[in-house]
Amino acid sequence: MKKILSVLFMIASVLYLSAQKNVGIGTSTPGSKLTVVGSFSAAWANKTTDYTITDADYYLSFTGTTAATFTLPAAISGTGNFQGRIYVIKNGSISATLTIKANGTELIDGISSISIAPGEWVTFISTGATGANSTWNAAKGNNTAATGATGPTGPTGTNGTPG
Repeated sequence: MKKILSVLFMIASVLYLSAQKNVGIGTSTPGSKLTVVGSFSAAWANKTTDYTITDADYYLSFTGTTAATFTLPAAISGTGNFQGRIYVIKNGSISATLTIKANGTELIDGISSISIAPGEWVTFISTGATGANSTWNAAKGNNTAATGATGPTGPTGTNGTPG
């Protein structure tokens, strides 16, 4: 009997949350699709060589001693499309440049790859587009303590043009 009541409660909770359209963690009055009042955690990993980014990644730190390339995952058309997926990548290396490249013919803000100098970071957001489209948007910034620079800039591609 307890098992049946637990299942019914869970079903009722899911139906209630679906009807509300907003979900809150730490709040009973969420103002967005997901409102979190408090901290949250996401996957963190350190890489030192070339790497292909997966759906299990979120924040990647690069601390290699020689230049490396990270490859973004291929976009998925239809079911499984990950429009809005976010990756944050920081080059924590002292001297090595990190290149982030789009998969196949896909693009990052109109270019095939961008370079991240030591101390810089980039946030990538999937547009949901597939094929030879700008599959990823990117916002680039830097750690002013490490580089002495003063704020975010747009991505610079391998052809030297802004993204």
